[in-house]
Amino acid sequence: MSSPSLLVRRVREVLRENSEEVVELEYPLSSRERSIDFVATGVVASSERRHPHVHTREESQIVIRVSTLRGYSVSSSTEEDLAKFAEAVDGIPFVVSNELYDNIVYERGHVFLGNERTLENLIRSRELIAIYRRNELYVALNTQLIEREISRGDIRISEVSEILGVSRKSLENYLKGLGLIPIEKAERLVTEYSADAVVSVSYNILKEIFKRKSASRADMVGGREGGLRVYRLSKTTVDYVVREFRPSEVSPPRFYVELRGIPSLKELRAKLLNAIKLAKVYGTVLNVVASSAGDLETVKEELRRELGEVPQKHVSFSLTAQEPVFQRSS
Repeated sequence: MSSPSLLVRRVREVLRENSEEVVELEYPLSSRERSIDFVATGVVASSERRHPHVHTREESQIVIRVSTLRGYSVSSSTEEDLAKFAEAVDGIPFVVSNELYDNIVYERGHVFLGNERTLENLIRSRELIAIYRRNELYVALNTQLIEREISRGDIRISEVSEILGVSRKSLENYLKGLGLIPIEKAERLVTEYSADAVVSVSYNILKEIFKRKSASRADMVGGREGGLRVYRLSKTTVDYVVREFRPSEVSPPRFYVELRGIPSLKELRAKLLNAIKLAKVYGTVLNVVASSAGDLETVKEELRRELGEVPQKHVSFSLTAQEPVFQRSS
């Protein structure tokens, strides 16, 4: 079993080698208290399960918590933060624990779990990955290959459905949907047809599963057609993420830090510096909100002490009374 520091280092290396940007969040200062350790953007992954050997750098986001404790249970507050943040940035929430089997992604509540090797193979698509959900193991059909062979007449859809032991209609639903099939059915298809008929569970499949799980996890929904969503977080460097989902485009996330209940200047500095890192990666502004002008001046002074200046490009300041987000969610 890897030591906690070694596991964190390995996850960091995997993400940095396969992502455009990686933010390591080190707030709260105690790792046991935080819900998010890494946010990786532009992750390199297979472009589609239909093209399992094509690797592209897409707008893929993975929000990660590294579990270094014994066992792999996820607290409800950690699960909630991971799921909310992942939805806000259009990514997937993933918990890494090396007390899990290799190359199996476990669906647990609103998050996914896997060990460090599984995470690496999920990104690099080197080995076949299955998903454990609803007390059963699943892999994915290679829908492009099967549909091509059916269209050419090399195989009949009735033959495939017979091999899988499902109805023709069920097979058609598999091909049109996620394409997940129980592993024992996949083994029949491989034995009778070809090993290429099944492929690994991919990032895109996990993302679709995550999106289908439930209605929005936002704490507030507003704006035209409910496109404005506000996510309140409890155990990470930002307190709110605000995102507007328009029909034709998706705006970048807006991050908010609320200066309330931060016990020390050391904690304040850590919270702000980590939040600024996050804002820079997403090319957006961190909104620092306080209840008094004096508190805002304290923040600016701390930033000048740490950074030499107040980074105006990435940070804005306002009072709580001026922010509708805080008026409606307090």
